[in-house]
Amino acid sequence: MTSSTPRARTERALADLLATEGAQAITVARVRATARVDQALAAEVVRQWRDTRRTAAGDPAFVPATAEETHAFEALRAVIGQQVLAGRAHQENTLQQVVKAATEDADQAHRELAELVEKLAREQAATAEARALLAQANAELAALATDNKRLRHQLHTQQHTLEVAQSQAAEARGRLSVFEQWFTQQTTHTPITPAPHAIIPPEQTPPSPTS
Repeated sequence: MTSSTPRARTERALADLLATEGAQAITVARVRATARVDQALAAEVVRQWRDTRRTAAGDPAFVPATAEETHAFEALRAVIGQQVLAGRAHQENTLQQVVKAATEDADQAHRELAELVEKLAREQAATAEARALLAQANAELAALATDNKRLRHQLHTQQHTLEVAQSQAAEARGRLSVFEQWFTQQTTHTPITPAPHAIIPPEQTPPSPTS
């Protein structure tokens, strides 16, 4: 069973960002917003991750990942990326279905009230009660017409949001492709054991998708 503690959520959020957008996306603000935790916990998890990276990069005895470890990391990153994209698509689809159902209900209510108004108009009720009922029905019809217009606008807005989300997902896949190319170059590069007292070069950073 997956842990749902705040720290576990924070670590999963960091791993998701690392897998989908790369190390440059790891900031306290991004991790905090993704995991929905407090500032202190997000800062602690990010600091520990950065300390681990610096320790690994500055250790002369650091051994590059084996082929098995690399394969496992690639598989994990692919699973995380698919889960993130699938989760976004599911949320967008659910929201669109809710808005569509609400619009259909409003249309049905609009038709039913319109039929009622026509029936009352044909009968030409002469009593005050009938006139009051007709006025009330007209008011409700106007209110529903306004709600129907609002829901249609909301559906249009959600469709636009879905298009933007799909564009962002495509951009994320592009970034992931660039990161995979960089990671492949790093893992296939033959490590060179530094000479005694040699200056260890700083850790290479992945190429920017825009470069």
